[in-house]
Amino acid sequence: MAVSRLNTPVANVAPEQRVGGVVDIYCKIDGIEGESQDSKHTGWIHVESIAGGVANAGAFAYGGGGGSGKAQWQDLTIRGRFDKCFATLMKKCAAGEHIPSVQISACKAGGEQQEFLNIRMDNVLISSLNLSGAESTEPMYDCGFNFQKIKVESRSQTNTGTMSGAVVAEWDVKLNK
Repeated sequence: MAVSRLNTPVANVAPEQRVGGVVDIYCKIDGIEGESQDSKHTGWIHVESIAGGVANAGAFAYGGGGGSGKAQWQDLTIRGRFDKCFATLMKKCAAGEHIPSVQISACKAGGEQQEFLNIRMDNVLISSLNLSGAESTEPMYDCGFNFQKIKVESRSQTNTGTMSGAVVAEWDVKLNK
C-alpha cells in the first residue's frame, strides 16, 4: 500500500497552495500538532506519501493444505516536509512513548475534497524517524509507526463524482485477528 501526492516540491509554499497534487494526505497524531491549514484537517500533519503493508506466508509447497502463518505487518510510514512536529516526533520515538491513536486521511485534491482513504492505528509506537535533505531541496522526514490495531476504510468515486460506501477492514496485530 502506497499513496503519494505526485507533485513537484516547491520551497516556502504552504501545502494547501501547491499545484499538481492528485491527492492530499493528512496525519493526526495524538499529542502532536502539525501545520495543516486545511479546513477539515487544521493542525494535522501534511504528508507527501504513505507506505505500509502486510504479508502472510502460505504453505502450498508442502502438502495440499495451503496453511497460513501469522500475518507480518510492516510499519506504516509517512513522508513529510520538515515542520514544527519533527522535534516532538523525535522525542516520542527516542522515549518509546506509546501514542493512543494515529489517523491518516487521503482526499481527492481540488474543489471540495472527498476522502477516499481513512486509516486509524491504535496503541502506536513511533518505530523510526529519519531526516534527509540537501542544499537544493527541502528537508524531508520519514516516520514509521508500529501499531497494535489498524482500521482501514476505503471508498471509490463514481462517475458522477459521489463517493461509494466504505469498505472496512480491521486487524488486531497482538491477537492476530
